[in-house]
Amino acid sequence: VKPRLIEDQRGDKDFASHWKRMAPKAVKDGVNWPIDSKGERRTTETGKKIWKSAIETENPSLANSIEAEKKWRQKYNHLVAEVVNEQAKSADKAINIARNGLNAIYDTFSFIRDGEETLLKDAMEKYTEEGFESVEIVGTGKMEEIELGVTVEEAKAREVKGEIEADVVESIADVLKNKSKYVDSLKDTWFVILGATSELCPLKRFLQLGLNVVAVSRPSPERQGKVIEYAKSSPGKLIVPVRKGAESENPADVCGADVIKNAPELRTWLMSLKPGKRLVIGSYIYLDGALHVSASCAMDAIVKDLVEKRPGTAITYLMSPGTVHPITEAAAEDAKERYSKTPMTDSLVGALMGPFKPNSAKRIKHDEGKSSEKTLYMYNGLAN
Repeated sequence: VKPRLIEDQRGDKDFASHWKRMAPKAVKDGVNWPIDSKGERRTTETGKKIWKSAIETENPSLANSIEAEKKWRQKYNHLVAEVVNEQAKSADKAINIARNGLNAIYDTFSFIRDGEETLLKDAMEKYTEEGFESVEIVGTGKMEEIELGVTVEEAKAREVKGEIEADVVESIADVLKNKSKYVDSLKDTWFVILGATSELCPLKRFLQLGLNVVAVSRPSPERQGKVIEYAKSSPGKLIVPVRKGAESENPADVCGADVIKNAPELRTWLMSLKPGKRLVIGSYIYLDGALHVSASCAMDAIVKDLVEKRPGTAITYLMSPGTVHPITEAAAEDAKERYSKTPMTDSLVGALMGPFKPNSAKRIKHDEGKSSEKTLYMYNGLAN
Protein backbone atom coordinates (compact mmCIF):
# COMPACT_ATOMS: atom_id res chain seq x y z
CA VAL A 1 0.00 0.00 0.00
CA LYS A 2 1.53 3.32 -1.06
CA PRO A 3 3.07 5.33 1.80
CA ARG A 4 1.42 8.51 0.50
CA LEU A 5 -1.97 6.89 1.04
CA ILE A 6 -0.95 6.98 4.69
CA GLU A 7 0.29 10.54 4.66
CA ASP A 8 -2.76 11.94 2.92
CA GLN A 9 -4.95 11.03 5.90
CA ARG A 10 -2.98 13.27 8.23
CA GLY A 11 -4.43 16.39 9.81
CA ASP A 12 -6.19 17.98 12.75
CA LYS A 13 -8.36 21.03 13.40
CA ASP A 14 -5.47 23.39 12.79
CA PHE A 15 -5.03 21.92 9.33
CA ALA A 16 -8.70 21.92 8.32
CA SER A 17 -8.22 24.43 5.53
CA HIS A 18 -5.15 22.57 4.31
CA TRP A 19 -7.03 19.30 3.99
CA LYS A 20 -9.89 21.01 2.23
CA ARG A 21 -7.40 22.16 -0.40
CA MET A 22 -5.87 18.68 -0.61
CA ALA A 23 -9.22 16.89 -1.08
CA PRO A 24 -10.07 15.39 -4.49
CA LYS A 25 -10.92 18.09 -7.02
CA ALA A 26 -13.65 18.06 -9.63
CA VAL A 27 -13.76 14.79 -11.52
CA LYS A 28 -11.51 14.67 -14.57
CA ASP A 29 -10.60 11.95 -17.04
CA GLY A 30 -8.22 9.36 -15.63
CA VAL A 31 -7.74 7.73 -12.24
CA ASN A 32 -10.18 8.99 -9.61
CA TRP A 33 -11.04 8.43 -5.99
CA PRO A 34 -14.28 6.43 -5.67
CA ILE A 35 -17.62 7.81 -4.54
CA ASP A 36 -18.10 7.18 -0.81
CA SER A 37 -21.23 6.42 1.21
CA LYS A 38 -22.17 10.12 1.21
CA GLY A 39 -21.97 10.38 -2.55
CA GLU A 40 -18.69 12.32 -2.51
CA ARG A 41 -15.12 11.57 -3.58
CA ARG A 42 -13.39 12.01 -0.23
CA THR A 43 -10.24 10.38 1.10
CA THR A 44 -10.90 9.36 4.71
CA GLU A 45 -13.58 6.70 4.27
CA THR A 46 -11.79 5.12 1.33
CA GLY A 47 -8.43 5.19 3.07
CA LYS A 48 -9.81 3.48 6.17
CA LYS A 49 -11.49 0.77 4.10
CA ILE A 50 -8.28 -0.01 2.25
CA TRP A 51 -6.21 -0.21 5.43
CA LYS A 52 -8.85 -2.42 7.01
CA SER A 53 -8.87 -4.72 3.99
CA ALA A 54 -5.10 -4.95 4.07
CA ILE A 55 -4.90 -6.20 7.67
CA GLU A 56 -8.17 -8.00 8.45
CA THR A 57 -7.08 -11.54 7.48
CA GLU A 58 -3.86 -11.30 9.52
CA ASN A 59 -5.09 -9.28 12.51
CA PRO A 60 -8.90 -8.93 12.74
CA SER A 61 -8.66 -6.99 16.00
CA LEU A 62 -6.50 -4.29 14.41
CA ALA A 63 -8.86 -4.18 11.42
CA ASN A 64 -11.76 -3.52 13.80
CA SER A 65 -9.80 -0.73 15.51
CA ILE A 66 -9.20 0.93 12.15
CA GLU A 67 -12.87 0.73 11.27
CA ALA A 68 -13.97 2.06 14.67
CA GLU A 69 -11.56 5.03 14.81
CA LYS A 70 -13.60 8.24 14.68
CA LYS A 71 -10.66 10.64 14.62
CA TRP A 72 -8.80 9.04 11.75
CA ARG A 73 -6.94 12.16 10.63
CA GLN A 74 -5.53 12.71 14.10
CA LYS A 75 -4.82 9.10 15.08
CA TYR A 76 -4.21 7.16 11.88
CA ASN A 77 -0.43 7.09 12.35
CA HIS A 78 -0.53 4.79 15.39
CA LEU A 79 -2.85 2.32 13.63
CA VAL A 80 -0.88 2.34 10.39
CA ALA A 81 2.34 1.77 12.34
CA GLU A 82 0.76 -1.33 13.86
CA VAL A 83 -0.14 -2.60 10.37
CA VAL A 84 3.51 -2.42 9.34
CA ASN A 85 4.61 -3.97 12.64
CA GLU A 86 2.30 -6.88 11.87
CA GLN A 87 3.96 -7.22 8.46
CA ALA A 88 7.34 -7.40 10.16
CA LYS A 89 6.43 -10.62 11.95
CA SER A 90 7.09 -12.81 8.90
CA ALA A 91 7.68 -12.69 5.17
CA ASP A 92 4.28 -14.29 4.55
CA LYS A 93 2.52 -11.63 6.60
CA ALA A 94 4.39 -8.85 4.82
CA ILE A 95 3.39 -10.16 1.40
CA ASN A 96 -0.20 -11.03 2.32
CA ILE A 97 -0.93 -7.64 3.88
CA ALA A 98 0.63 -5.76 0.98
CA ARG A 99 -1.24 -7.89 -1.56
CA ASN A 100 -4.56 -7.45 0.28
CA GLY A 101 -4.08 -3.68 0.36
CA LEU A 102 -3.23 -3.46 -3.33
CA ASN A 103 -6.18 -5.69 -4.24
CA ALA A 104 -8.43 -3.38 -2.24
CA ILE A 105 -7.09 -0.39 -4.19
CA TYR A 106 -7.81 -2.06 -7.53
CA ASP A 107 -11.28 -3.01 -6.33
CA THR A 108 -11.93 0.59 -5.28
CA PHE A 109 -10.29 3.25 -7.44
CA SER A 110 -12.01 4.22 -10.66
CA PHE A 111 -11.02 5.40 -14.10
CA ILE A 112 -13.07 7.90 -16.09
CA ARG A 113 -12.91 8.55 -19.80
CA ASP A 114 -15.39 10.51 -21.90
CA GLY A 115 -17.95 10.40 -19.10
CA GLU A 116 -17.74 6.62 -18.64
CA GLU A 117 -16.56 5.37 -15.25
CA THR A 118 -15.13 1.94 -14.57
CA LEU A 119 -12.71 0.38 -12.11
CA LEU A 120 -9.05 1.15 -12.78
CA LYS A 121 -8.24 -2.55 -13.16
CA ASP A 122 -10.99 -2.92 -15.78
CA ALA A 123 -9.82 0.18 -17.63
CA MET A 124 -6.33 -1.30 -17.96
CA GLU A 125 -7.89 -4.28 -19.76
CA LYS A 126 -10.34 -2.23 -21.81
CA TYR A 127 -8.11 0.48 -23.26
CA THR A 128 -5.36 -1.46 -25.01
CA GLU A 129 -4.97 0.60 -28.19
CA GLU A 130 -1.64 2.16 -29.08
CA GLY A 131 -1.74 5.83 -28.16
CA PHE A 132 1.90 6.88 -28.27
CA GLU A 133 4.91 6.81 -30.53
CA SER A 134 8.58 7.31 -29.62
CA VAL A 135 11.04 10.10 -30.26
CA GLU A 136 14.64 9.13 -29.50
CA ILE A 137 17.41 11.63 -28.82
CA VAL A 138 21.06 10.55 -28.87
CA GLY A 139 23.29 12.84 -26.84
CA THR A 140 26.62 14.06 -28.13
CA GLY A 141 28.22 15.00 -24.82
CA LYS A 142 31.32 13.42 -23.32
CA MET A 143 31.39 11.16 -20.28
CA GLU A 144 32.54 12.95 -17.16
CA GLU A 145 34.36 11.49 -14.20
CA ILE A 146 31.92 9.55 -12.03
CA GLU A 147 31.64 11.09 -8.58
CA LEU A 148 29.36 10.43 -5.62
CA GLY A 149 29.89 13.78 -3.96
CA VAL A 150 31.66 12.14 -1.02
CA THR A 151 34.99 10.36 -0.48
CA VAL A 152 35.49 7.17 1.48
CA GLU A 153 37.34 9.15 4.15
CA GLU A 154 34.43 11.59 4.50
CA ALA A 155 32.01 8.68 4.74
CA LYS A 156 34.08 7.05 7.46
CA ALA A 157 34.10 10.32 9.42
CA ARG A 158 30.30 10.40 9.24
CA GLU A 159 30.17 6.80 10.45
CA VAL A 160 32.25 7.74 13.50
CA LYS A 161 29.78 10.55 14.27
CA GLY A 162 26.90 8.09 14.06
CA GLU A 163 25.39 9.79 11.00
CA ILE A 164 25.58 6.72 8.76
CA GLU A 165 26.14 3.01 9.30
CA ALA A 166 29.14 0.88 8.40
CA ASP A 167 27.52 -0.81 5.41
CA VAL A 168 26.95 2.60 3.81
CA VAL A 169 30.68 3.23 3.92
CA GLU A 170 31.31 -0.21 2.42
CA SER A 171 28.88 0.47 -0.43
CA ILE A 172 30.43 3.86 -1.19
CA ALA A 173 33.90 2.33 -1.26
CA ASP A 174 32.71 -0.47 -3.56
CA VAL A 175 31.00 1.87 -6.02
CA LEU A 176 33.98 4.24 -6.17
CA LYS A 177 36.35 1.33 -6.77
CA ASN A 178 34.23 -0.39 -9.44
CA LYS A 179 32.23 2.54 -10.84
CA SER A 180 33.18 2.05 -14.49
CA LYS A 181 32.33 -1.65 -14.35
CA TYR A 182 28.92 -0.95 -12.81
CA VAL A 183 28.05 1.72 -15.38
CA ASP A 184 29.18 -0.48 -18.27
CA SER A 185 26.93 -3.29 -17.00
CA LEU A 186 23.90 -0.99 -17.42
CA LYS A 187 24.59 0.17 -20.98
CA ASP A 188 22.02 -2.24 -22.42
CA THR A 189 19.30 -1.38 -19.87
CA TRP A 190 16.55 1.22 -20.39
CA PHE A 191 15.49 3.17 -17.31
CA VAL A 192 11.84 4.24 -17.44
CA ILE A 193 11.20 7.28 -15.23
CA LEU A 194 7.56 8.01 -14.41
CA GLY A 195 7.69 11.63 -13.29
CA ALA A 196 10.78 12.62 -15.24
CA THR A 197 10.58 16.31 -14.30
CA SER A 198 10.09 15.73 -10.57
CA GLU A 199 12.72 17.24 -8.29
CA LEU A 200 14.13 14.00 -6.91
CA CYS A 201 14.11 11.77 -9.97
CA PRO A 202 17.49 10.52 -11.33
CA LEU A 203 16.97 11.69 -14.94
CA LYS A 204 19.98 14.01 -15.16
CA ARG A 205 22.26 11.67 -13.26
CA PHE A 206 21.44 8.74 -15.56
CA LEU A 207 22.06 10.85 -18.67
CA GLN A 208 25.34 12.12 -17.19
CA LEU A 209 26.41 8.49 -16.83
CA GLY A 210 25.67 7.82 -20.49
CA LEU A 211 22.70 5.56 -19.73
CA ASN A 212 19.44 5.01 -21.63
CA VAL A 213 16.39 6.83 -20.26
CA VAL A 214 12.67 6.76 -21.09
CA ALA A 215 11.25 10.00 -19.68
CA VAL A 216 7.53 10.21 -18.94
CA SER A 217 6.11 13.46 -17.61
CA ARG A 218 3.17 15.74 -18.32
CA PRO A 219 3.10 17.69 -21.60
CA SER A 220 4.71 21.12 -21.28
CA PRO A 221 6.78 22.61 -24.11
CA GLU A 222 8.95 24.48 -21.60
CA ARG A 223 9.70 21.54 -19.29
CA GLN A 224 9.97 19.01 -22.09
CA GLY A 225 12.28 21.35 -23.98
CA LYS A 226 14.66 21.50 -21.01
CA VAL A 227 14.71 17.70 -20.75
CA ILE A 228 15.43 17.28 -24.46
CA GLU A 229 18.17 19.92 -24.52
CA TYR A 230 19.83 18.37 -21.48
CA ALA A 231 19.76 14.95 -23.17
CA LYS A 232 21.34 16.36 -26.33
CA SER A 233 24.26 17.76 -24.33
CA SER A 234 24.77 14.52 -22.39
CA PRO A 235 26.43 11.24 -23.39
CA GLY A 236 23.15 9.36 -22.82
CA LYS A 237 20.12 8.42 -24.87
CA LEU A 238 16.57 9.64 -24.27
CA ILE A 239 13.17 8.41 -25.43
CA VAL A 240 10.00 10.47 -24.87
CA PRO A 241 6.39 9.56 -25.72
CA VAL A 242 4.56 11.52 -28.42
CA ARG A 243 0.81 11.26 -28.95
CA LYS A 244 0.22 9.14 -32.04
CA GLY A 245 -0.35 11.30 -35.10
CA ALA A 246 0.96 14.50 -33.48
CA GLU A 247 3.32 16.46 -35.70
CA SER A 248 5.71 19.30 -34.99
CA GLU A 249 9.21 20.31 -36.00
CA ASN A 250 9.93 20.76 -32.30
CA PRO A 251 9.41 17.48 -30.32
CA ALA A 252 8.98 19.45 -27.08
CA ASP A 253 5.70 20.85 -28.41
CA VAL A 254 4.06 17.43 -28.74
CA CYS A 255 5.83 15.04 -26.36
CA GLY A 256 4.87 14.05 -22.84
CA ALA A 257 1.99 12.13 -21.28
CA ASP A 258 -0.17 12.44 -18.19
CA VAL A 259 0.15 9.20 -16.22
CA ILE A 260 -3.16 9.74 -14.41
CA LYS A 261 -5.06 10.20 -17.69
CA ASN A 262 -3.11 7.90 -19.98
CA ALA A 263 -2.06 4.93 -17.82
CA PRO A 264 -3.49 2.26 -20.18
CA GLU A 265 -1.88 3.72 -23.30
CA LEU A 266 1.46 4.30 -21.57
CA ARG A 267 1.42 0.67 -20.44
CA THR A 268 0.82 -0.48 -24.01
CA TRP A 269 3.57 1.78 -25.35
CA LEU A 270 6.11 0.60 -22.77
CA MET A 271 5.24 -3.04 -23.41
CA SER A 272 6.36 -2.67 -27.03
CA LEU A 273 9.36 -0.43 -26.37
CA LYS A 274 12.85 -1.79 -27.17
CA PRO A 275 11.93 -5.50 -27.49
CA GLY A 276 14.47 -7.80 -25.90
CA LYS A 277 15.96 -5.06 -23.74
CA ARG A 278 15.66 -4.95 -19.97
CA LEU A 279 13.47 -2.24 -18.50
CA VAL A 280 13.90 -0.77 -15.02
CA ILE A 281 10.82 1.29 -14.20
CA GLY A 282 10.91 3.91 -11.45
CA SER A 283 7.88 5.65 -9.91
CA TYR A 284 8.88 9.22 -9.00
CA ILE A 285 5.72 11.33 -9.40
CA TYR A 286 5.06 13.48 -6.34
CA LEU A 287 1.91 15.60 -6.15
CA ASP A 288 -0.13 17.27 -3.42
CA GLY A 289 -2.82 15.50 -1.44
CA ALA A 290 -5.38 13.26 -3.12
CA LEU A 291 -3.82 13.72 -6.55
CA HIS A 292 -0.67 12.02 -5.34
CA VAL A 293 -2.65 8.90 -4.48
CA SER A 294 -4.30 8.94 -7.91
CA ALA A 295 -0.87 9.19 -9.54
CA SER A 296 0.50 6.40 -7.34
CA CYS A 297 -2.37 4.13 -8.37
CA ALA A 298 -1.80 4.95 -12.04
CA MET A 299 1.92 4.26 -11.77
CA ASP A 300 1.31 0.98 -9.97
CA ALA A 301 -1.16 -0.13 -12.65
CA ILE A 302 1.51 0.44 -15.31
CA VAL A 303 4.22 -1.28 -13.27
CA LYS A 304 1.96 -4.23 -12.44
CA ASP A 305 1.27 -5.03 -16.09
CA LEU A 306 4.90 -4.61 -17.14
CA VAL A 307 6.17 -6.91 -14.39
CA GLU A 308 3.55 -9.54 -15.19
CA LYS A 309 3.72 -9.39 -19.00
CA ARG A 310 7.28 -8.33 -19.79
CA PRO A 311 9.67 -10.79 -18.07
CA GLY A 312 12.84 -9.31 -16.63
CA THR A 313 11.32 -5.92 -15.84
CA ALA A 314 12.73 -4.48 -12.61
CA ILE A 315 11.15 -1.80 -10.42
CA THR A 316 12.50 0.97 -8.24
CA TYR A 317 10.99 3.56 -5.89
CA LEU A 318 12.07 6.70 -4.10
CA MET A 319 11.90 5.69 -0.45
CA SER A 320 11.21 8.02 2.43
CA PRO A 321 12.32 8.00 6.08
CA GLY A 322 8.81 9.24 6.87
CA THR A 323 7.46 5.68 7.03
CA VAL A 324 7.59 2.72 9.41
CA HIS A 325 10.60 0.54 8.65
CA PRO A 326 13.18 -1.71 10.34
CA ILE A 327 16.50 -0.29 11.50
CA THR A 328 19.53 -1.98 13.00
CA GLU A 329 19.88 -2.63 16.70
CA ALA A 330 22.83 -0.24 16.76
CA ALA A 331 20.73 2.54 15.24
CA ALA A 332 17.94 1.91 17.74
CA GLU A 333 20.34 2.05 20.70
CA ASP A 334 21.99 5.19 19.30
CA ALA A 335 18.60 6.91 19.08
CA LYS A 336 17.84 6.08 22.72
CA GLU A 337 21.19 7.44 23.82
CA ARG A 338 20.76 10.67 21.84
CA TYR A 339 17.31 11.20 23.33
CA SER A 340 18.73 10.80 26.84
CA LYS A 341 21.14 13.65 26.04
CA THR A 342 18.47 16.09 24.89
CA PRO A 343 19.83 19.68 25.18
CA MET A 344 18.31 22.02 27.77
CA THR A 345 17.03 24.28 24.98
CA ASP A 346 14.91 21.42 23.63
CA SER A 347 13.54 20.83 27.13
CA LEU A 348 12.50 24.49 27.37
CA VAL A 349 10.75 24.31 24.00
CA GLY A 350 9.06 21.12 25.16
CA ALA A 351 7.84 22.84 28.31
CA LEU A 352 6.12 25.49 26.19
CA MET A 353 4.80 23.34 23.35
CA GLY A 354 4.48 19.97 25.01
CA PRO A 355 7.24 17.44 25.72
CA PHE A 356 9.07 15.70 22.89
CA LYS A 357 8.07 12.05 22.92
CA PRO A 358 10.82 9.44 22.56
CA ASN A 359 10.44 7.61 19.26
CA SER A 360 11.92 4.34 20.47
CA ALA A 361 12.07 1.52 17.95
CA LYS A 362 9.53 -1.20 18.70
CA ARG A 363 10.94 -4.70 18.97
CA ILE A 364 9.20 -7.28 16.79
CA LYS A 365 9.92 -11.00 16.71
CA HIS A 366 10.34 -11.98 13.06
CA ASP A 367 9.67 -15.60 12.14
CA GLU A 368 12.31 -16.78 9.67
CA GLY A 369 10.89 -20.30 9.39
CA LYS A 370 12.43 -23.61 10.46
CA SER A 371 11.90 -22.66 14.12
CA SER A 372 14.18 -19.66 13.73
CA GLU A 373 13.45 -16.05 14.56
CA LYS A 374 15.22 -12.75 14.94
CA THR A 375 14.40 -9.38 16.47
CA LEU A 376 13.53 -6.48 14.20
CA TYR A 377 13.69 -2.91 15.46
CA MET A 378 10.83 -0.98 13.85
CA TYR A 379 11.28 2.78 13.50
CA ASN A 380 8.11 4.89 13.26
CA GLY A 381 8.82 7.83 10.96
CA LEU A 382 5.19 8.86 10.54
CA ALA A 383 4.35 12.40 11.60
CA ASN A 384 2.91 12.54 15.11
